[in-house]
Amino acid sequence: MLEEKIELIVRLIRSKGVGVYFVTQNPTDLPNAILSQLGNKIQHALRAFTPKEQKTVKAVAETFRQQEGEELEKKLTELKVGEALVSFLDPEGIPGYVQQVMIYPPESKMGILDPLVKEEKINRSLLYYKYSEAIDRESSYEQLQRLSEIKAIELEENEELAARDREKAEQLKQLEIEHQKQKEQTQQKRTSSSRDSTMDRFTKNLMSQVGREVGRVISRGILGILKK
Repeated sequence: MLEEKIELIVRLIRSKGVGVYFVTQNPTDLPNAILSQLGNKIQHALRAFTPKEQKTVKAVAETFRQQEGEELEKKLTELKVGEALVSFLDPEGIPGYVQQVMIYPPESKMGILDPLVKEEKINRSLLYYKYSEAIDRESSYEQLQRLSEIKAIELEENEELAARDREKAEQLKQLEIEHQKQKEQTQQKRTSSSRDSTMDRFTKNLMSQVGREVGRVISRGILGILKK
């Protein structure tokens, strides 16, 4: 399971055009699926004292592109200190033939470096003019931080707009409620006024009828007295 995960990670990294370097004492430590994709190879001496180790040497030798007649198995076991078998990709990406070379170690010095010597080494460097001027470039962290700030501002603005929309909706709702109340009050006043008007007419008609009736009674009484 772990081996499958390693293969998956390597394939994902390689798919992005990024180089991957493996450092191991024995090439067979790597899965075949990964070993078969390696382009540049540097192989130091292998010692084969057991049948299993001899099989390993043979397997390693077969992974190199070699010319006819080369005895890579023998060379692998006879390499001296600092020697290695190397095979690199050419400009077209084709693996080159294996070669036996002497590794050129990097030059270094253990101890305190004199400031004048340090300054001279820096000034004579081919990369001096490229890196002599310090440039404070925008890092990935700063870019992500800026994007995060922009998103936070946009979120805050959206929340403010949403709050304003909710406030406007609440105000419109209150206005609609007030308008409905006023409409109901006006309707109630009209109904009450209509009822009062009907009652007034009824009362007037009743009083008019009572008045006429009383007038008739009085008139009859007076006429009866006069006749006597």
